[in-house]
Amino acid sequence: MTNPGDVAFTDYRPFDLESLEPQPFDSRWRGFVAGLQGLTRYSLFDGAVKFRLGARAQVDATAGDGSELYGSFYGPIEADLGFRRGAIFAVGRVKEFNFEFAFDFGADWGVDSAWIEGSKGGLEVWGHYLGKLR
Repeated sequence: MTNPGDVAFTDYRPFDLESLEPQPFDSRWRGFVAGLQGLTRYSLFDGAVKFRLGARAQVDATAGDGSELYGSFYGPIEADLGFRRGAIFAVGRVKEFNFEFAFDFGADWGVDSAWIEGSKGGLEVWGHYLGKLR
């Protein structure tokens, strides 16, 4: 019987460090950003639906060991790292309509924003242009 762990490494090739060429940081950064954009931007149904996904996170951190004098007045300071809030969102266009949907996570979770609007022109009432409304 063959050990599955042995099969998994049959195509292993060592990484050749000599083949790396020097590359400036700014061009590496542009390549990194382009790669991330490729993961988060989508075009479906022959361009009829285009959207971008994203996320945000906010963390709080405290670092310190405190002093005896400080601790006697305010209490001890302990190192801490905590998640405060986060959000996921999608913005894009479906045919002739722009949209955004954002959902927050954390202590006050829920829908942060949700809207849809026409991508061309705006609202016109009795021949008067009122603009884009959300």
